[in-house]
Amino acid sequence: MKCLNNYLYYLIQQNSFSQIVNMTSGTKMPRADWELVSEYPFPIPAIDEQKKIESFLSNLSNEIRFLEKRLESWRIQKKGLMQRLLTGKVRVKV
Repeated sequence: MKCLNNYLYYLIQQNSFSQIVNMTSGTKMPRADWELVSEYPFPIPAIDEQKKIESFLSNLSNEIRFLEKRLESWRIQKKGLMQRLLTGKVRVKV
């Protein structure tokens, strides 16, 4: 069965794939036993379904990146505001 590159990318990001790959270990780091990996059944649907799955996961990844950038900008803004409060440049009435 044919597997699209982007679908394969998302497939190998799954925890189940990582668990199979990390079942054996080398001297300094985990190493894949490719005979074991090749025996493990991974779901490979029809091409049209792979495209839909890839599109859905790609949209989620884009949304996550957008939200991470937004969070980082809020952290920077918070840091600047805290600095202004701590130096006394801005006062808050209590």
